[in-house]
Amino acid sequence: MQKLLIALTCLLLSAPFCFAQKAKVVNAESPKELLQAISSNTLIKLKAPRYQLSGLNSLVKTQYVSLEKTQGSTIIRIKGADNLSFEGIAARASKLLSNDPKGPVLIFENCNNLTLTNLEAGHGPNPGTATGGIFVFINCRNLRMNSVRLFGSGTMGLDMSGVQNGTFIDVSIQGCSRGIMQMQNCRELLFQKCRFTNNRQFDLIRLLDSEGIVMEDCLIDLNQTGQGLSSDPYALIHAPAPPGAEQVLITLRRCAIEDNLCQYFTRSGKAVELLECQLNNNIFEKGYDSY
Repeated sequence: MQKLLIALTCLLLSAPFCFAQKAKVVNAESPKELLQAISSNTLIKLKAPRYQLSGLNSLVKTQYVSLEKTQGSTIIRIKGADNLSFEGIAARASKLLSNDPKGPVLIFENCNNLTLTNLEAGHGPNPGTATGGIFVFINCRNLRMNSVRLFGSGTMGLDMSGVQNGTFIDVSIQGCSRGIMQMQNCRELLFQKCRFTNNRQFDLIRLLDSEGIVMEDCLIDLNQTGQGLSSDPYALIHAPAPPGAEQVLITLRRCAIEDNLCQYFTRSGKAVELLECQLNNNIFEKGYDSY
């Protein structure tokens, strides 16, 4: 009897946890349905091939979604949604599009256990000068991206701040004119079988106060830094370490780095570690390392 009571007590105590973790499934056919479906413990299946996120009005605002007006731009911010998943069409990734020239496609803030699968995202034609990343992640834990393509024009692919424990598999970032990605105060991010191609201008992969970044079996090709000035100081990877520190902040393992034109490969000294990587047909105009 005592054992039975103990078992029942454990079951009752664990039941709320189990129910809290079970995700409800919602199908979204339109941008409005997509944003209104966002909540904790939710799997959203994107059934349409395209979602135009520009021009939505404030009626879409929910507990987890806000539309913020700034400098004539509307920014969609998803905040505080835990155990949230976006799943696009498997055969043909669902596109999340914005024609707004001054903001990112989506901002995720304080979202834990966030999963994005089978998606494309970027700015539509004639985006002008965009600011921020295509996807912005702020203070998120346990982020997973699988089979996601981010395409740019005047934007950075990923802008991450305070992100801990992230896995990015088969993610591509291409055509961004302000860099591939920026990681600020990030920890333990793993990129596997990703491609970063045809991105431009400033330091392309930037780490600020971040560590534990690993890229495995990735292709980094056809990228270019600089604006054609002799004073251009930019690098493919910039990961400044604290003064006097010599620890490795980012490791590239079995990556192919090909056909890039940059002023430097890195401006980070020993903070960048290469293991079994192939460097082919790159031009680093001012040398491998600025240190």
